[in-house]
Amino acid sequence: DDGLDAATPRASAPSGRPPATAKGAPDLMSEKDIRIPALCHALAAGCTFGAPLQRKNAAARAAGMLLDLAVHLKQQQYVIAAGAAPHLAMLMRNGGEKGRLVAAELLSRLTAPPVVRGDDTADMSAAEAAARVAPPAAAASPQFRELLKATVEILADNRDVRGHPHAARLLANLSHVRELRPRIAEHSCMHRFARLLELGTGDPELLASAARALGNLAASPALAEDVARTGAASALAEVAGAPEASP
Repeated sequence: DDGLDAATPRASAPSGRPPATAKGAPDLMSEKDIRIPALCHALAAGCTFGAPLQRKNAAARAAGMLLDLAVHLKQQQYVIAAGAAPHLAMLMRNGGEKGRLVAAELLSRLTAPPVVRGDDTADMSAAEAAARVAPPAAAASPQFRELLKATVEILADNRDVRGHPHAARLLANLSHVRELRPRIAEHSCMHRFARLLELGTGDPELLASAARALGNLAASPALAEDVARTGAASALAEVAGAPEASP
């Protein structure tokens, strides 16, 4: 998997060849899972700027169906292997209201440790989970910059706050990858999260994500002083149950 640092997002229909499971053996796709490559193809066809409205709507529907499918480890592996991540990032920037929200929610799920069921085996850290979509090498890529821009745009949209928890969770997930933290900090995320903590909110998930992101950024020596300047230290301490930052 080349993650978001691929030179060019893949727009052609993926082969649908099953990825290896955590044990290294090929897995058999279920009847529902077989739809994933075609859904990723529809997503790719309608996520670009200037795409016809019909294709944009089809891309949003495809993202919604992928969200329904990608609940467990195996299905997430299929979606990631089919090259959905860069197209989801593009949909977050270019899609309509529904497409942007669904893409943000799906990416926030794909960058988090997966749900495990049945014979699935996963011993995945938060950093490893995020790196499935955005590996360390993605930090310098245009695709990762576009993903950050799209995520911050959703977080900054005060007219429609429904996407705020997904965008915050996505940024918090990505911040577990140490190499990605400087890029995240460049996009004014520190001050935005510090402001969220300062003002408080009725959404505990949003606060927890903000605290987790700031805690992870502060864990990098080069960014610790910048986080401290936001004045978020006291607010961070007040957020009860905030997940511990990864080193």
